[in-house]
Amino acid sequence: MAAPDTITMKMQEVDRLKVIQAVVDGLLMPWKAAEWLDLSRQQIERSCGLNGKFRQKWLV
Repeated sequence: MAAPDTITMKMQEVDRLKVIQAVVDGLLMPWKAAEWLDLSRQQIERSCGLNGKFRQKWLV
């Protein structure tokens, strides 16, 4: 069993997290991330907290 402060993720989830983090850091445009993750630009912006109204902490 994993330690209390660790999480288990699939490689696909790790890749998704890296793309979202790149958008948050300003290294990747939301529209490009949307193409890579097969999501809409609005979904990426909501997930990254770019719209100011809603900040989703985890992408499911």
